[in-house]
Amino acid sequence: MTSWVHIAGEDYTTDPAGGTTVVDHAIDGSDHTLAGATPGHFLKATGATTFAFGAHGLSYGDVGAPALVHTHDHEDVLVGAPCVLGRSAAGAGAVAELGVTGSGDVVLATSPVFVTGATVPLVIGSAAVGGTLTLQSTAHGTKGKILFGTGSYDEVNDRLGINTNAPVCALDLATDGLVPVSTLLGLSPCFVGHNSGGNSTFEILSSSSTLAGHRSFIQAIRSRGTVAAPTDTVDGDSIWSLAARGWANSGMRTLVQIDVVQQGASSGSYIPGRVNFLTSSASAIGVQALSIDSAQNVLIGPSTTTLNARLVVNNGTVAEPVADFQHNGVAVMTLDHEGDLFFTTAGSGLPYGSCWGNEIAWSQASAAQNTWYKVSDTDMTDGQVNLVTHDGSGKLTVTKAGIYKVDYSITLEGSVSNDHYMSGIAVNGTVGNDGQCHYELHIPSAQIALSGTAILSLAANGYIEIGVRTTDANTPTLTVDHLNVSLVQVGG
Repeated sequence: MTSWVHIAGEDYTTDPAGGTTVVDHAIDGSDHTLAGATPGHFLKATGATTFAFGAHGLSYGDVGAPALVHTHDHEDVLVGAPCVLGRSAAGAGAVAELGVTGSGDVVLATSPVFVTGATVPLVIGSAAVGGTLTLQSTAHGTKGKILFGTGSYDEVNDRLGINTNAPVCALDLATDGLVPVSTLLGLSPCFVGHNSGGNSTFEILSSSSTLAGHRSFIQAIRSRGTVAAPTDTVDGDSIWSLAARGWANSGMRTLVQIDVVQQGASSGSYIPGRVNFLTSSASAIGVQALSIDSAQNVLIGPSTTTLNARLVVNNGTVAEPVADFQHNGVAVMTLDHEGDLFFTTAGSGLPYGSCWGNEIAWSQASAAQNTWYKVSDTDMTDGQVNLVTHDGSGKLTVTKAGIYKVDYSITLEGSVSNDHYMSGIAVNGTVGNDGQCHYELHIPSAQIALSGTAILSLAANGYIEIGVRTTDANTPTLTVDHLNVSLVQVGG
């Protein structure tokens, strides 16, 4: 015999046989039949029973029991084994409802299995807009894991594993399902992708656009402060590193590393940066091999305090050539510590300069004894100059400080015979001992050829001139008809 019960929300039920609203009988906890609708009692199954949801309510059958129909508003339905919760074909159009306990909990048997029809989706969650579904491995305070297929969520360590039930970091993507040795991780990463049976490949695909500027993009970001209230990074902050590591001596060791470091304070929306490339040798780990600074200057070799040129090669203490330029495997030029380097473009390379004058007829009357007179004449002409300027009168000024080789030749006349005449190189107006030349004239007003050479240290914007004098007290007239002067930088 079959009877119908509607659970929660209505005061009466509809009898599927006659379609009329009735209130019939209920049974109490002692299986006694009660007349009318008595609130507060539960439908209790005894003996051989079956339960099933029908279109209008809960179908209940009991061998030898009378047909019972009972209404219970917002009460509990306690279902014990053996029983089946389902939907009856009777009473088409009605919807079966199942209430919950007063605390809001639905208690199921051990290891329940939810099964749905092939075309009917199984949905677990709130029907409200923006509802939230919360999953827990256990209601107990000591948590475990939530397993889904070959993946898992470790509630104890807050880790998510894809294709692994034992994730070793915040996100563990295992292409072979194996767990890597924990000592391989080393730096407590937030993401690991591993494959013990082949290549571990990390790919980013960008194929949704035909615009040339659209591409795959990997970004590493950092700030000071907090995530909610970030503050500016400062000079020297490491922003990003990319390292290649191998296994040696019971641990992971770095072979090559790329570091991005802030270089200087930020300015508005701009942050100056430097990138360093480090390599390891057989005896040292992480030695800087190449660096590009915020001014796009390039340093090859170990670090240096300041990059003062577009390209700096720091050979350190290594006793080998700085550079070896080759063509088809054959060296065409080797740059060494003691080697020479030549440049052909104006304004680059080593500074050099020259000037000359023919028949300039420069003179100095009544020359005083041991007084140097600088030869300065507007008939002097520019020669070849690079990072050197000529004032048009015989003075050469260098742009860069360094060691310079200076050469000159001069024809000098003295009006008094048997006097001693000298020439020399003046640096910033003062004639030094290096490069002087001396001659004793025996024929009055005869031309004598003097020359000199010297290697001199010149400061930036330093200049040279050629000076002449007599060492006797006869106050002769000094005359110069020809003068040639040249210099070239030979060292720093």
